[in-house]
Amino acid sequence: MIEEQQVLNDAVAFITDLDGTLVADSTQVAEEDKALLHQLSEKMYIGIATGRSMKEIHYIEEQCGLICDIKIAFNGGIIDYKGKRLKDCALPQNDLAELMDYIEEHQIIFDALDNVDRIGTYTTTNLKKLWNMRLMTVPNLYQTLKEKKIYKINLRPKSDEADEMLATLRAHFPQLTICKSGNERIEITPKEISKGEALRILAEHCHLHFICVGDSENDSSMFEEADQSFCLAHAAPAVLGKVTTVIQTFSELGEHLLPGK
Repeated sequence: MIEEQQVLNDAVAFITDLDGTLVADSTQVAEEDKALLHQLSEKMYIGIATGRSMKEIHYIEEQCGLICDIKIAFNGGIIDYKGKRLKDCALPQNDLAELMDYIEEHQIIFDALDNVDRIGTYTTTNLKKLWNMRLMTVPNLYQTLKEKKIYKINLRPKSDEADEMLATLRAHFPQLTICKSGNERIEITPKEISKGEALRILAEHCHLHFICVGDSENDSSMFEEADQSFCLAHAAPAVLGKVTTVIQTFSELGEHLLPGK
């Protein structure tokens, strides 16, 4: 665990997940949480690690009035450190083609992310959760997507079907990273893409210590690489078991990371 004096003196990065964590309702960052981020930025580097796109990270930066030092998009498919791109990895075209055939055959609701739009069959009435992304479909959908640069695919099963779909997909596509994020979303990225792998790359290039906070299965690998880890109490038991500290709200981090504040 990182001690207070080490936090103050060493190269430490605070990395936060977005949905369910910094953006508790997946819509808006609370004012007290924005304030906490700014306070933390005076002590350490600030980073975001999310399954969302780089475009959506920029949206949250604008909302918070803060430019992050570290940006991890698509669960590690894109990694930026202080404006320098360390990694840019989309789904391999042959795997993407196989996925599109499988999704079409089984008529799975999905959206594919190309870092500009969300393209697929998924729809929602809660447009605020889309942030600055368009949710769209295109002519000849599946063939068109096979020819695009896609970083991540979200599948949208019903909550009572998610675990079975996850197991089936992992067996069918062992060459890909597939994890559940919440009860009604399964995320598919290239092999060895994860938030934890992103931290390993950053540690190798930038020699940082990490303090991380999240709430979902796709945060688990990040927790394993962190020197100090926090998880929101609403997370699944398997996720809670991987962290050093369980918290009720994001703002509670201030009590742990900013003693005396």
